[in-house]
Amino acid sequence: MPAFSATTRPNHSPIRDIEAVLAGTLALMTAYAQTCCARQAALLAQKIVSNLGTLGGHGDLSANFHTVLRSLEGRWVHEVNEIGALAGAMACAPRSPQTDAELYPAPGRVH
Repeated sequence: MPAFSATTRPNHSPIRDIEAVLAGTLALMTAYAQTCCARQAALLAQKIVSNLGTLGGHGDLSANFHTVLRSLEGRWVHEVNEIGALAGAMACAPRSPQTDAELYPAPGRVH
């Protein structure tokens, strides 16, 4: 993936480019949460990992933001591995439903 730079896209600033990748990643995460197809979820998760890696490679973000991105990328790599096993078994296997407690942890339990 090309590095972000103002010269890559003359009419765009690097910050606008990174905002576009971030917005796209959030949209992918939303689609992942809404899909019931394991195959589609696996593809979405792989793209999320790719985007998080791209975001993590951007030099204009703070060290704290890079730490958050590395943590998220690690969690999504784990998700890719988990869902990938199920997706490989069937063309469009249904995902196991998650409980509200798993989707919406109690305040103070978010890590």
